[in-house]
Amino acid sequence: MMDWMYSLESLKNQVEDKNHVFLLGEENQRPVGYCSYQLDAKEKKTKIHKIYLLQETQGKGYGLKLIEEVKSIAKQNGQNHIFLNVNRHNHKAISFYLKIGFYEAYREVIDIGNGFVMDDIVMEMSISMLQADNS
Repeated sequence: MMDWMYSLESLKNQVEDKNHVFLLGEENQRPVGYCSYQLDAKEKKTKIHKIYLLQETQGKGYGLKLIEEVKSIAKQNGQNHIFLNVNRHNHKAISFYLKIGFYEAYREVIDIGNGFVMDDIVMEMSISMLQADNS
């Protein structure tokens, strides 16, 4: 799956054709994680496609910082929500997302091809256009 989803060709397609934007999280100038997102002008919802951190850096606030940056960019672009998919068995991630203000919007099972199936919870966070952003 890594070769299929993270090949140079696939990443180039995500950036150039699908308008995904990648943010890099760093600790002492060392990459520790990243996320990718995509703005949607029609739906006014920003999708976080990927968010990954090195296991030893989880719990240090880098995931929250990445999400807050996406939220800030989404707000600046007139978006109303951010959302993401999380595997329904990933209780640690689900707890984190709930803690920072996401809610469960719905569940979905998606055949993504090559023998892979996503069994996910779609979680959303509302972006208040009136509330001042302190991040």
